[in-house]
Amino acid sequence: LKLQFLYFIGKFNKKVIMTPLVSRVAVLLGVLAWTEAHLTVICTSSSPQQPNTFAFWFITYAHGTGPGYTAPGKVFIQDPSAKVIEADFSNVCKPTGPHVSASGSTVADFEGELKSKCAGLSDPQGRVPVFSDSAVECYNADNNNPVPDYAGGLRKGQTVLTDRSSSMTDYFYVVVEGSLDKPLMSGAYVTWFTGTDQVLAACPSQYPCSLASKPWTFDISVVTGPPKCTSAPAAVANAVPGSMVGCDDVYAGGLCHAQCAPSYSKIGTLECKDNGDGTASWGSAFACTNEVVCGLPKAGNNAAISSDVEGILHPCATLTPAGTSCQYTCKGFNQVSVGEITCKDVNGQGVWEGGNNYDGCAWTVAPTPSPCTGVQVSVDGVAVAGVSVGGAENNNAGGGVSLSKIPAPLNRMDLHVPSLPVATGSTVELSCCGSEPCEFVLSHYHCPPCSSSVNGGFPASLPVHGFTSASCGPRYGTTEQRMSSHHLQLQPGEKTAVPTTAEATSFVVFSQVGAFTEPWCPTKKVGCGGPCPINICKCVDTL
Repeated sequence: LKLQFLYFIGKFNKKVIMTPLVSRVAVLLGVLAWTEAHLTVICTSSSPQQPNTFAFWFITYAHGTGPGYTAPGKVFIQDPSAKVIEADFSNVCKPTGPHVSASGSTVADFEGELKSKCAGLSDPQGRVPVFSDSAVECYNADNNNPVPDYAGGLRKGQTVLTDRSSSMTDYFYVVVEGSLDKPLMSGAYVTWFTGTDQVLAACPSQYPCSLASKPWTFDISVVTGPPKCTSAPAAVANAVPGSMVGCDDVYAGGLCHAQCAPSYSKIGTLECKDNGDGTASWGSAFACTNEVVCGLPKAGNNAAISSDVEGILHPCATLTPAGTSCQYTCKGFNQVSVGEITCKDVNGQGVWEGGNNYDGCAWTVAPTPSPCTGVQVSVDGVAVAGVSVGGAENNNAGGGVSLSKIPAPLNRMDLHVPSLPVATGSTVELSCCGSEPCEFVLSHYHCPPCSSSVNGGFPASLPVHGFTSASCGPRYGTTEQRMSSHHLQLQPGEKTAVPTTAEATSFVVFSQVGAFTEPWCPTKKVGCGGPCPINICKCVDTL
């Protein structure tokens, strides 16, 4: 009943503007229903009996309430080639007691629980999440990795770190399967949630429950065959001693999750390779380096290549050393890559440039061009007109969104307000035309957990598409609801497309031609925490 009431408020009133009485009731219900997140442990499993697949396990200590409960929300999994897989949380294993405790348990403890109590399950497509011979890995946050929000893999003898001592009761699983033309590969998988409730709910920054507020990167093993590497890999220079625990019994395709010493970057993956003669041995595409590296192609490091380049293939990885070339993937369904791109050291920064036979992303079916001058904001191919904010602190933006307390740097920009509502699955595209760089700031309604179903999934998806979060944003509505902002600079001729993964009823885009000549958000707001609605917690704008 409590969750239904909150849902009714969010859907009936698109902007979730509440009267004082309704606000108090909603806050009370929100405190009762959303006190903390219960997602505690994340593991994966993969077996040679079911090639080209692996299963994600999202493990919690709280049951959903009510008969026939199904955990709401979606999980999005981006594979190393940048293909995004979407799934729900309808598949769950509920082991009978006694349960594994989160405190002090090892990967072997969770492996035993999965194989003894979740065996024999399958999803609606008939795919089995765990076999008796499955390789099971779990993950801890790795704060020493230069890749932000990175979860390092663990094997049997290693301890899963949590701040919980509860017994794990619900094991939600998603089976990920590759296609025949694009089989899955071991490597970096970027994962995030949208629309979850208290069982898999978001928290601001703590791993793993922050999957609903930002994406995390996991190094995942996808088993390719029965041969095994039966001895640990040779020592790697500048790797952490003892970080190759459990790497003496690994299927072909599996990874050894070696860690690099502080100030060194992890390059490539340490993968067990099938030799094709019934044996397997460790590959050599792994190193720890303090040299210049390139992150994944995105705004900021891809000015010399097409902005349609989205993913990179082996030997490139989440971090790629300067001088390395590789093939790549393109954003468009009807686009194919031509040639290679190369990571270059440009004044101490890793930048992607065209490599051998590079010719960008070619269209197999040419798109219908749309006229664009200056900046263009469109939703599903329909341009959204821009109007000048005009320096006014308070502005009735039209389109059903009334803004107030617009931060000073945004007052000098143009404002684009989409027609409401914007449907789930729509694509917001930003384009920079002409000869100058363009600045974009996307601000969306943000007041967890009330906003999770009406924020477009932007908190998780925008960082994946090159946006950086910022501290200042306007308010909207008569109750001054909070808006969160993300910033992106595009170079002339660049564009980016962001799909919505939840109903996006309250967002706006600020834009300008020409780069910012001063820090666009020089000081942070203070006191912006607390429950929904925002009038319970007044933010102090120090701009």
